[in-house]
Amino acid sequence: MGVQAAVWLAYEALPCFPNGMAGNRMQSTGFSRHQRQNWLTWPLWDRPIPLGTAQTLLAVAELHRERPRFAELHRRGGVAVFRSLRQLVGTKGYAILKPATLVG
Repeated sequence: MGVQAAVWLAYEALPCFPNGMAGNRMQSTGFSRHQRQNWLTWPLWDRPIPLGTAQTLLAVAELHRERPRFAELHRRGGVAVFRSLRQLVGTKGYAILKPATLVG
């Protein structure tokens, strides 16, 4: 049941991570490149927020700096920021997210 619940949660979160072109590459909201690696970064808030607000906050440039300025994020209601390394697996281009680490 745990894996099924995780897949369902990931499916429900898809509207928060729209794709768009960044130069000549497809880019998903929430992902950024640091130290030649791709990372998924997301904040946690201290209260429930509407879906549209979450979508906007996931795209805030400050969140995706290598070292975010937390005062700016705290002013927007953020209480913590986590980052997870996107790692390629095998030869077919599949990727996984490594365990998250607290950025601040």
